[in-house]
Amino acid sequence: AVTDTKTYDANISSDGIPVVAALASGDVVNAAPTQVFDNKNTGTGKTLTASGLTIKNSVGNDVTANYAISYVTNNTGVITARGVNVTAQTDTKVYDGNNSSSVLPVGDLLQGTDSWTTTGTQTYDTKHVGTAKVMTAAGASISDGNSGNNYTISYVTNNTGEITARGVNVTAQTDTKVYDGNNSSSVLPVGDLLQGT
Repeated sequence: AVTDTKTYDANISSDGIPVVAALASGDVVNAAPTQVFDNKNTGTGKTLTASGLTIKNSVGNDVTANYAISYVTNNTGVITARGVNVTAQTDTKVYDGNNSSSVLPVGDLLQGTDSWTTTGTQTYDTKHVGTAKVMTAAGASISDGNSGNNYTISYVTNNTGEITARGVNVTAQTDTKVYDGNNSSSVLPVGDLLQGT
């Protein structure tokens, strides 16, 4: 087997082509050998194992049985982590005194049967009313049989968030007084409950 480096793709395949030692005169490779990594997970010093060589003679007959084939492993394989994005999504809400968002961020497609345990949550840059607010995602995790270590997660912001003003009422209260020559009232109006602090 020969050395190979690839980005994680959830399988053990290798594009490396094993090297075949010199064959007897007139004999040639019939089916070229292939090689695989020892497992699908990221890492260095990974073992690559070759298999599948068959040999034919000059008239096309299979002569593989004439050889005692030894497959020599190679322990210089490398599988690097695959980068994926988790992207915050647009959200519009009425002011509620905090910067939380009820919309979930979206993660890139993963490899094989890997799945997002969660794409995390997202927040507004501030709690205050405004448009073009920056939404930021965080807290994503992946189920890949390797504690998520086959991936590196990057968080992509979104600047289309919006928080609109909350309407509140201030309601005049009933009052009774003795005539005093003016229209003043000693009773205060009552406002709706406000958000947060």
